[in-house]
Amino acid sequence: QKSNNELKSESEILKKDNATLSQQNQEAVVYFQGFPDPLSAFYACELLPSHGTGTGLTSRSAEHLYHYRRMIAHDKAHIADRVRQANAAAKAKSISERAVPTRSSAQEWLDRAKDEMAEINLIKAQQCPVFRNTLIQTGAARLIHNMESDERWGFGRQGNGLNWMGLALEKVREQITSPLNVSAAPFTPRENAASPNATNPPLHG
Repeated sequence: QKSNNELKSESEILKKDNATLSQQNQEAVVYFQGFPDPLSAFYACELLPSHGTGTGLTSRSAEHLYHYRRMIAHDKAHIADRVRQANAAAKAKSISERAVPTRSSAQEWLDRAKDEMAEINLIKAQQCPVFRNTLIQTGAARLIHNMESDERWGFGRQGNGLNWMGLALEKVREQITSPLNVSAAPFTPRENAASPNATNPPLHG
């Protein structure tokens, strides 16, 4: 039979081990990039917007839906339709980024872009089980969009990018794992219905 001192010692060791594991989990980092990765906006997953576009039309990926909304916000509905119908996420992005918005509409979009992407990824979590499960499995890890060429949405060339995509996913992960958030429950679409210290990159919508 163990003495009280021995039990107390084991208890202290267990607390330290748990604290260490907790710290390691908090410091964990998950990098993601490109269309094969479910965490990427390029991942192919048909989404039926539950709200926000007023169309009821499907998009082929989160990237498609983001750039569709971007073009609608810039009052370019004819380009938005081309974006939605693009056969790949990279093509949808290219069509959208070739459009030149006014400076005022570009700034208005940038002010809400991260929230738009978070909302789109919440829709994705409700409709795409592979994405939802992959996101939940990241636990408390920091999520990094491993794109050196993207100073706003990614890691950036010097590792000081804004990482908006990673932050958006972390926000969605918090929402879908919260026991109080009933709105984050999985959703089945209708049949036949798609770093704090970083500096701001140049303005474009």
